[in-house]
Amino acid sequence: MISGAFRYGRLGAEDKPGYDRVGSAVARLERYRLDGNLEHLVDVANMMLVEFVEGEHPGRHWAAGDDGTHAEVVGR
Repeated sequence: MISGAFRYGRLGAEDKPGYDRVGSAVARLERYRLDGNLEHLVDVANMMLVEFVEGEHPGRHWAAGDDGTHAEVVGR
């Protein structure tokens, strides 16, 4: 997060440009699926934290509940 503040601006900074964090996170998650580099997961987590705090989705809201979608068991 500290390195990101230098590159993208501090969390909550008003003069920060907009970024497609969701699209970038999806791309990095796909890269993790391909190469297994754990750094991609850290990047995704950080981007989603910033999106949670600063996101500008026009329909942004909080509606907690069980959507019935859960991770599949793939082995032990």
